[in-house]
Amino acid sequence: MALAEWYRLGLSSLPGWLWLTLAAGLLLSVVLIGALVRRARRAELHRRFGAEYERAVEENGTEAAAVRELRARQRNVAQLELRSLNGRQVSHVERQWLKVQASFIENPLTAVRGANILIKTIMHERGFRSEAFEQRLADLSVDHAHVVAHYRAARELSEPGPDAPGATEDMRLAMLHYGAIVEELLHPTAQMASAFREARA
Repeated sequence: MALAEWYRLGLSSLPGWLWLTLAAGLLLSVVLIGALVRRARRAELHRRFGAEYERAVEENGTEAAAVRELRARQRNVAQLELRSLNGRQVSHVERQWLKVQASFIENPLTAVRGANILIKTIMHERGFRSEAFEQRLADLSVDHAHVVAHYRAARELSEPGPDAPGATEDMRLAMLHYGAIVEELLHPTAQMASAFREARA
């Protein structure tokens, strides 16, 4: 008897309960593998987005909804033609940033507004297209998640009027946050958080 024929007859003689056990085991394996793949993908998103992942979970209510939003951000950014600035552009931006910082002494509010405009200009030059603040945040979070908190903080610190108590100190801190974003966009690095803490100390 051929081996294939013997194998076929052997399988056909298996009792029904054994077939059910094998099928249940196979189904369980598929479910477990699917769960492991989903967990690995979520772990990768958490690693990539960091605190922004947790913020998305809080804002969306569930981890699954947060994952969908973060993946949508990735898809959106994948459609952009992002690029690094060349040496000439980097030098130009660095000179502009020095001018913005110098203007803080005479007019903190003008300096903060100039910093915000410079950030938008850099992002536009690098290929980010949205004019809406929240969309710029979402796009930035995909590859520069660790500076998104700086962008939010700078925005919040800049909102009180120039005559509000503590306004000058708030704007000084806003400039530190904007500086972290400028540096990241020009020279991407994972060390910006520690550099910011040192500058603020």
